Amino acid sequence: MAGAVQKSAWHAIQVTLFSSYANVLLVFVFLGIWSGARGWDPSAVFMLNFLAIFPLASLLSFATEELSKSVGQTVGGLINATFGNAVEMIVSPTFVPVTRRLVTVANHTG
Repeated sequence: MAGAVQKSAWHAIQVTLFSSYANVLLVFVFLGIWSGARGWDPSAVFMLNFLAIFPLASLLSFATEELSKSVGQTVGGLINATFGNAVEMIVSPTFVPVTRRLVTVANHTG
């Protein structure tokens, strides 16, 4: 029984990771975390974490699409609309001056 669950979990991981070429960039997730913990130059840490956002956005999109298959189109659409702006919510405060951040975040949240 445990072997079947382990095979099923491994299969799910393989399908998720190999579903897109963008997932090759997942290595930048670990590099970004590691470089921040090691105290690297902030620009290098930012660039590594910025590159990590692309595969994470791809995985988020894949996950919401897979979830919408099991919960239905209506709930799936709501989930996709909710999480669809996650990348913009994470990245935009970095590029916007401090005085305009509140307006930008309020605009993204609706």
